[in-house]
Amino acid sequence: VLTDIEIGTGNSSTIRLDESLSFTDSLSLKSGHFNTNGKSVLGKKFVLIGNNSRTLTLGNSEILLNDGIWNVADPSNLTLSPGTSEIILKSHGDTVSFTGGDLTYYDLRFQTDSVMTSSMTGSNSFNKLTVDPGNTLTLESGSTQTALQIAASGNCVKDLTIQSDT
Repeated sequence: VLTDIEIGTGNSSTIRLDESLSFTDSLSLKSGHFNTNGKSVLGKKFVLIGNNSRTLTLGNSEILLNDGIWNVADPSNLTLSPGTSEIILKSHGDTVSFTGGDLTYYDLRFQTDSVMTSSMTGSNSFNKLTVDPGNTLTLESGSTQTALQIAASGNCVKDLTIQSDT
């Protein structure tokens, strides 16, 4: 298992996964092309930073970020091809965040087996947005989340709260 992965730190590299990828802290795409090739990606932070030319191709991958962060810090010069991928921000009682960069994704899930605090910024589009029971999801004021399907429910044991940050 790797700790930190940086793609495109000095040149325009192309990385294509041939098998699943696990890392314990962060994966950063600074320039070049990262193609998950339908493979699973497991880690904590997935960060797309800088304004260099970057391409992220997700195919039908599952991106699982434990107690983690998805952060498109600057969407300029970024091409995102979401395919039929699913990004899962999973928490075991910690805080997770999704900074989407006003982009179009396929599926996004805020998943917990207990309770979690989560946040979402940017005006993003999704095929399906899932928010599990036990979640307190805070949305950025003035942002719009567009989804073809929304699956969000609470129950007697685990409430669900969706609120604005103002």
